[in-house]
Amino acid sequence: MRRLLILLGVCFLLLGSTACSRTIKGEFGFSPVDRRESEPLERTILLETEFRLGRENLYFYDYQTIWWIYRMEAGPYTQGDFLVSLYEDSLTPEPVEVDMRHVDVERQHGVGIIRQRYEPLKPGDYIIRIAQHSHVVDQANFRILPAEEDSGAMGEEGDSVDSGDEIIRYSQRQGKI
Repeated sequence: MRRLLILLGVCFLLLGSTACSRTIKGEFGFSPVDRRESEPLERTILLETEFRLGRENLYFYDYQTIWWIYRMEAGPYTQGDFLVSLYEDSLTPEPVEVDMRHVDVERQHGVGIIRQRYEPLKPGDYIIRIAQHSHVVDQANFRILPAEEDSGAMGEEGDSVDSGDEIIRYSQRQGKI
């Protein structure tokens, strides 16, 4: 009987430590869209489907709607309550919370996906943080630039028309979903 209790205790310890050691691994994908010419109904119906993966040197303009996804490797940790917070990280000692949402994880081909969007934001630096059970599991930083700094255009394949423009060069990300 004593052996059985010890064995059960060891099993609970092992199960508890593996559950706590799980880390969520994922990738951010972004798709900025200019919807200034769209009708209000059209803006609410359309869903963005192509995203470029990346989390570094992300720049968007203050007139763009920013669609983004977070792709998680499959696993039991992709279930449960997730929170997404958007913080403005400009001119304050600590980031200021702009938006917080409870989000659902979609399942696509065994991969967990969080899909969200932010309507045009004012210029500044921002942080997206994803948390599960009150613990931040990942984040991405990006910058919103004023429209007057938009001096170049992106080609159809994502190549910049004006390759000397630093904003466009830094905005190019690798990988495509």
